[in-house]
Amino acid sequence: MLSLASIVTGSESTSFWIETDGKKFTFHLSTKTVMDQEKKLALLSAAASRKNEAAKSFLGKLRDAFENAMLTDPDHSEDIPDDVMGDLANHEISDTEWDGYERSVLHRLADEIKIAIRGGVVDMTVAKKME
Repeated sequence: MLSLASIVTGSESTSFWIETDGKKFTFHLSTKTVMDQEKKLALLSAAASRKNEAAKSFLGKLRDAFENAMLTDPDHSEDIPDDVMGDLANHEISDTEWDGYERSVLHRLADEIKIAIRGGVVDMTVAKKME
């Protein structure tokens, strides 16, 4: 959860806590980020329902529609093409493409994954029942 949130949002300040009820564990994560369309889609793809849990009520759906309309596309105008970067001296070559590994592990291990996005605040809830 922590790695997924850090990679997708780029946030370094995150709140994390665990609640238990018998053998059911619920992991909560909350972080703030500057939201764009790419981040929102990546986060919601981690949710089991693929939907924003903060957009359940009429007002929540209305707020979500306005926020979606105001989201910007990520700015990739300053990205230097890979073939040019490889030719630059003293440039560390790294894989900047996120492969979704954290998301796939989370889907495999968790019983339930919910993501709620309201403005720039992301709340992730993961539930797992230990047997």
